[in-house]
Amino acid sequence: VKGSSDSGKGCSDVATPPSRTPASGSSVAGDLPIPSVYEFVLPQLLVGRLIGRHGTFVHQIKEKTNASILIKRHPDTTKLKICAVEGMQMDIEGALEMIRMQMDIEGALEMIRQKFPIKKYPNITLEQVCFMPTGPVMPILPEFLQ
Repeated sequence: VKGSSDSGKGCSDVATPPSRTPASGSSVAGDLPIPSVYEFVLPQLLVGRLIGRHGTFVHQIKEKTNASILIKRHPDTTKLKICAVEGMQMDIEGALEMIRMQMDIEGALEMIRQKFPIKKYPNITLEQVCFMPTGPVMPILPEFLQ
């Protein structure tokens, strides 16, 4: 069975896992990690502080929480960046792994909040944002739907 990991819900908090049942009917557990991503806006001027000298802070986050930090281009301005905190789900058997993945992201966000305390950095809200991909849009034609 071939499936898409796209839930069709736009920017959902947790990725919908694809079907893992091969044509033979046997079960395959946890062969590929499935990312769950939380994105927030960060001023360009603070990206270096977030990363740390030689990447030390993002490495600390990875070691303590198992979450990865990615910095992406903001679609509207060069003064802001999008910080993506990505947790990895290694085994899709049940809700326990989804909870663990969400805890990884929450732990990383707590470490980032400690680095950027709200009193000193009131403009760093860590509020989740969702940007639609800006690539070419393909029309959905009824004759190709089955």
